[in-house]
Amino acid sequence: MKGWTVKTAVTKNGAKGIAARHVYLFNKKHINHEKTECITKVFGGDDAMANIVYYAERYSAEQKMRGLGGRPPSSYAMEFTLNLPKNYRPSEKQWRGIVIDCINALAKCCNVGGKELASSTLAILHQQSMEGKGTGDHVHLVVGKFTEQGNFLKNLQRKTATHVLKNTFNNSTKQRCGYDWTEYAKTLECQKCPNKKNIPSWRVKSARDFNLIDEKLNLVKSLSEQFDNKLHKTQLEKKLLERLQRQLIKWFKAKEEKDSTQKNRQKNRIYKTMSELSNLEICSEVSSVIEKINECVSEKNIKREDLSL
Repeated sequence: MKGWTVKTAVTKNGAKGIAARHVYLFNKKHINHEKTECITKVFGGDDAMANIVYYAERYSAEQKMRGLGGRPPSSYAMEFTLNLPKNYRPSEKQWRGIVIDCINALAKCCNVGGKELASSTLAILHQQSMEGKGTGDHVHLVVGKFTEQGNFLKNLQRKTATHVLKNTFNNSTKQRCGYDWTEYAKTLECQKCPNKKNIPSWRVKSARDFNLIDEKLNLVKSLSEQFDNKLHKTQLEKKLLERLQRQLIKWFKAKEEKDSTQKNRQKNRIYKTMSELSNLEICSEVSSVIEKINECVSEKNIKREDLSL
């Protein structure tokens, strides 16, 4: 945190844009003003917004009359929002003093007099509810880009003006209200509650893309593992069936030669191999043959030709 918050916005759409902002800023019933307790004009006369439009239209007419060319201005004013956190509430008189300091600083930045800028400036205070979530008290400072003397204030829309305004806002708030932003920053650090910063959109998009790639890679990995497991199972099943076939041939040979020792040895091996096969998911045909083998080895009347694998 480097000071109290100052937000800058361009008021677009010419006279319609100025009228729309005027209606919005004084509209207590707007959805954005649900937690706004009071809306007060702290600087500028009733004709401030009209002056902004008049000075801009006159500048455009003179530009055309002189044949200077170029497009007429589409933006007539800049809007600066001076924000304080919750539980910081200057009085209307203090806010007026802060706004006057800010106007003089902006006028100096634009190389004009304070009075010249003041005639096309309006400051509206929005006092917010101190309970629950939401923003604190803030002032909307609408400053015209054109003066009564016909000057176009180019510096007003540059970052330099915002920087000057922020420094002036910090210093004026401290001098007039005793609110030191450095003390507030220390409080935030102690509470382990740093200011939230907006994450750049490119970083958010990048993170989403990487997450999507990770999901695809995990899916491919899972499918690959499933394929490997299936292949391994097929190879193991083939190996066990070939072993069972060899053991069965030896069992029949021992039976024909009436070699009881060899016969019992092969019988035990056949049971062991069938047990290993039973742990695998085998097809119904193989399962049927294994049942016949079991019956055969158990000395039931099964022919050798019925046991082909």
